[in-house]
Amino acid sequence: MSLYKTVLVTGASAGFGYAIAELLATNGYKVVACARRAEKLKALAAKSSNIYPFELDVTDEKSVESILSKLPAEFQKIDVLVNNAGFISLDRQETKEGLERQFGINHVGHFLLTTELLDMM
Repeated sequence: MSLYKTVLVTGASAGFGYAIAELLATNGYKVVACARRAEKLKALAAKSSNIYPFELDVTDEKSVESILSKLPAEFQKIDVLVNNAGFISLDRQETKEGLERQFGINHVGHFLLTTELLDMM
């Protein structure tokens, strides 16, 4: 049994987030795997019964609010938070709320998620 029980990982559908989620699940952690496109999480979730896929777009305030309303019903607490989702672009793009997209994903979305999860951590 692992020291921590439940880990939330953003950006878990590819790259580092995928690898982190897979490794943690293999080692007995419950992994709340979050990504913008739920269909991309299916392959990850098929690898372990310890992986719980959730659609989350950190650029969208409503998406963050949606996952925050669902988590308490399924998990008593979040022991570890891995804010892994990230984005980089050379051209200017904007979030639905009108923020510069890179800033919105890499900072604002994770700040909102983290501050709202504090009661569960």
